Amino acid sequence: MEDRICLVYSAHELSPRAFEVLKTIKDESGYADIKFQPVVEGMRYADTKILVFGSQKPDIYGVGVEYIHTYSIPQMMSKANALTVVSSALDLHFGEPSPMPSDFHAVRLVVTTIDELVSSGHLDYSLPTAIDIETSGNLGVTHTPEDVEVLTIALHQQNGTDLRTYVYSGNENDEYGGTDPMGQALLAELARDLPKFEKGIYHNGKFDTRVLNRVLSEASGTSVKLNIWFDTMLAHHVLNHAAGLHGLKPLCQMYFGAEEWEADLSKYTKGGGHYELIPNRLLINYNGADVYWTYRLWEFLAPQIEMDENNQTAFELEMQASKMLLDMEMVGIPFHKDEAWKLKARKEAEAGTALMNLRERSSKPGFNPNSPKQVKEHLLEMGVTVSSTDAKTLEALRADVDDDSMVAYFIDDLMICRKANKIIGTYVDGWAKHERGGRVRPTFLVHGTSTGRLSSSAPNAQNVPRDKDIRKIVTLYEGNSLG
Repeated sequence: MEDRICLVYSAHELSPRAFEVLKTIKDESGYADIKFQPVVEGMRYADTKILVFGSQKPDIYGVGVEYIHTYSIPQMMSKANALTVVSSALDLHFGEPSPMPSDFHAVRLVVTTIDELVSSGHLDYSLPTAIDIETSGNLGVTHTPEDVEVLTIALHQQNGTDLRTYVYSGNENDEYGGTDPMGQALLAELARDLPKFEKGIYHNGKFDTRVLNRVLSEASGTSVKLNIWFDTMLAHHVLNHAAGLHGLKPLCQMYFGAEEWEADLSKYTKGGGHYELIPNRLLINYNGADVYWTYRLWEFLAPQIEMDENNQTAFELEMQASKMLLDMEMVGIPFHKDEAWKLKARKEAEAGTALMNLRERSSKPGFNPNSPKQVKEHLLEMGVTVSSTDAKTLEALRADVDDDSMVAYFIDDLMICRKANKIIGTYVDGWAKHERGGRVRPTFLVHGTSTGRLSSSAPNAQNVPRDKDIRKIVTLYEGNSLG
């Protein structure tokens, strides 16, 4: 039998040692009969697949070429889970993409509760269960997690070969219009049953449970706090923190060849978010696909975590950190509106005076300090040429001119104007748009950097300057005085 050819490319050298490791992987993964053939850059390839080690594609003339990305050569030679990851890439190279069920059960709670599904043997509270929600609004733009409503909740379990996917929807009968938010009675029933699942699997579970804990508690009148047993997003971050992308869809496309299951929804969400506009049947299938692939990803990643003690420790640390950060997000940070509006008024006055000075000195009454072109033109009129108008360039120029020169006055007023507008836009208006009930609740990202540092967004709570006037807006404890 002839060897099967696998075209490969790596930006790193495929050294003899790398080929040895690669041979071991292919033999142990059941592909002993394949022969690796490096692609030749500058050549033409058509209607073929190329296995790419890392993210950099080869410089070739490609027509109908499919690139299958896997670990880079350094990663392949150093990571304990290299066999699993590279084997998955070989499966995609020589096999067919993983299939996905074409339809999912749409369950109305008024007809069948979760408890009834468990009692009839269709679900089991003790089995690993993928859970996911779809929400209304436009997160990060016009809505915070405290504003959105739950449209659908999907559950997926597997018992042997029996796949069980159920999607609860707020709609009663409308299959073709938009999707209604879940009502209070429905959420109250879910508040009783969802906490009973012992092994909840989520992808970015901190978001799902942040929303669910709120809406379920409000509907039931009791405090609900769902358990995240396994987070597939954090697991992938532990295994491949430098990947950059840890989203559900790109991971499932990379590891399983999954089709883009959101493609049919884009025409309903062109403005961003607002999944309530998506026809109910489409949203049900989309949410069902999310939990199906989340479960598949758990099956793929969990053994990789378990095979390495360091990965286990790191994953447990990230899971605990995520739970702690969820508590921080739900409590939030006090936002003092009165101090914010006082600061805004002062900075608007500073910016207004500086802008008036700039326009008086400029040959253009409508001088715009935010226009690099106009700033360069005005400096040129004063005999100064600059390649950039960024702060670093202007500060260096300011240090080289006399304090009483026109250039110094111009730069000073320009920087005052810019700084004032930055404070207003980022720390007053920027934070105020996220304020709800006197607090802002930033999202903290455990997976936000490749170095392991936390990051935060909506708003960025880790980038507040030491300026006392700014700190007064977001003191951590009510009653604090920063002088």
